[in-house]
Amino acid sequence: MPTEPRPSRAQQPVPREARSRSRAGAGPSLLVCLDYDTALRDATPGTKPAALDMLRDLAGHHPTAVISRLELIELRRRVGLPQLFYLGNHGLEIAGPSESDICWEFGADYRAELDDCYEACLIELPPVAGLVVEHRRYALSVCTRRVAAEHVSQLDAALAILLAQRPRLRARQREDGHEIEPAIDWHRGKALRRLRELPRLLARLSRH
Repeated sequence: MPTEPRPSRAQQPVPREARSRSRAGAGPSLLVCLDYDTALRDATPGTKPAALDMLRDLAGHHPTAVISRLELIELRRRVGLPQLFYLGNHGLEIAGPSESDICWEFGADYRAELDDCYEACLIELPPVAGLVVEHRRYALSVCTRRVAAEHVSQLDAALAILLAQRPRLRARQREDGHEIEPAIDWHRGKALRRLRELPRLLARLSRH
């Protein structure tokens, strides 16, 4: 099964002189993107407000995006900042700031198969304690975090049979189980490149 891509290294701070030259020159300066799943999801009540304040401030200077494995509507609800770009389901759903009309969905042709696979998971996977199957519009989450260790291999085998019957879907192995998604040439990097190339975003970037 495909494994989840490794996170890229964080960019080093850009010297002030370099930022000034970038803004003075032609072309866009910076698109800021935060990974919600690693940076905000497990934030404590004491640290999350500061992180949101930082995002709000960044969005006042540069187009700023948040990306997550969460469904788009849930991601927007949890973050709650209307001035951001949101990329749900690893970028299969993209929405712009509230004043924009940017709303993209990739993989719509796979919705019926995901619905079918979700129903099959509920019926055909062994009914073991702790198993959670979640439908996130363009992905399914099969969470085994609370499943007893002796039942995990049984679930993995049953899921492999389900997916063998659905070649247009694939599974990512995750620390807490599996994520089922469309078997298309798509990943977070491609989603960010698509966002970066958006003419409206380029025009906004060039004003900074």
